[in-house]
Amino acid sequence: MYTTRRSFAVGGLAALCAGALRAGAELDAERVLKLDRLALKVGAARPFGALHFSDTHLPLASAADLAAADDDARNLHAARSKALSRSAQAFAASLAYAKRQGLLPLHTGDLLDYLSDANIEAAREGLAGTNTFITPGNHEAMGFPRSATPRTAAACAAAVERLEKAFRDPFLVASRVVQGVNFVAFDNGGLSKFRLKEQLAELKAAFGKGLPVVLLCHFPPYVPALAQFLKERDAKMARSKPDAAYMMCGDKYAAINDFLQSRAELKAVLAGHLHLAWQGELRPGVPLCVAPANSGGRAVEIGFS
Repeated sequence: MYTTRRSFAVGGLAALCAGALRAGAELDAERVLKLDRLALKVGAARPFGALHFSDTHLPLASAADLAAADDDARNLHAARSKALSRSAQAFAASLAYAKRQGLLPLHTGDLLDYLSDANIEAAREGLAGTNTFITPGNHEAMGFPRSATPRTAAACAAAVERLEKAFRDPFLVASRVVQGVNFVAFDNGGLSKFRLKEQLAELKAAFGKGLPVVLLCHFPPYVPALAQFLKERDAKMARSKPDAAYMMCGDKYAAINDFLQSRAELKAVLAGHLHLAWQGELRPGVPLCVAPANSGGRAVEIGFS
C-alpha cells in the first residue's frame, strides 16, 4: 500500500524554455514533487526502484500551432496553459529525480494534453537520453484543434507515426526486461482502437517470455472495487458518465480483459487516467496501482523485489 509521502525540492532540472523542455536551468526551489512510496513483490532477480508517473498533460503550443488553430483551440490552449502551469516543471523534475536516484521512469499516459507540434517536440527533448518506458493515454489521441482528433484508422496510424518518434517505444505493445521482470506496455487510450485483434496477439507474444510481468496502461482495467470507489467519491460524476470513461471495460476490451485475468505471469498493473492515487487488486494477489496526476507534481516511487 502507499506508505509515506515526502517532498523533493526541485533544482538543477530541465527547464521550460521557448515552449519546450531544455536542460541546464534551475527551477524555482519552491516547486516540489510530492512522492508516494510503494513496495511491490513481483519476482525480480534483484531489487530495483522505479518512478511511476502519469497524466502530466503538457499544454504547449508554438506560434505555428496557434496560427493554424481555430478560436476554440486558441481558447483551449489559454485555459489549459493556466490550469496546467506546473506540468512542464513537474515532468522535468520527475525525470531529474529518477536519474538522480537511479530509478526506472515509468509513465502511464497523457504526457501530452493534445497533439500539437510543440508538445511532441517537448516530449522528444524531455525523453531524449532517458530510459523512460512510456505508454500513451487518451489525450495523445486528442487533436489540436479538437476537429483534428484522429477518427479513422489512417488518421490514428499517422498520429502514432508522429508520436512514436518522440516516445520511442511502440504504442501497440512494448516490452522491456529489467532484473528478470518483463515490463509490458500497451495503448488503451484510443490510437490503437482499430488494431485490437493485432494488439491482443502481440500481448500474448509479449507475455510468452516465461518471466513475471508488470503491465503498464493508461485506463485501469475494470475492477468492481474501483468502480465503487469512484461512485462513492463523486456520485454525480459517476452517474453522468459510463464506467468506460474511467476504466478499460466493455465489449471492445472484453478479450484483452479476459486474457489479463487468465495469466499467471501477471504480477502487477500500473495505470493512470483518474488523476488520483488508488491501489487495489485486479484479482487476488495482483496489485492494481493508479498513479495521481503528475501535472500537480505527484509521482510514486516503487521498490520492486
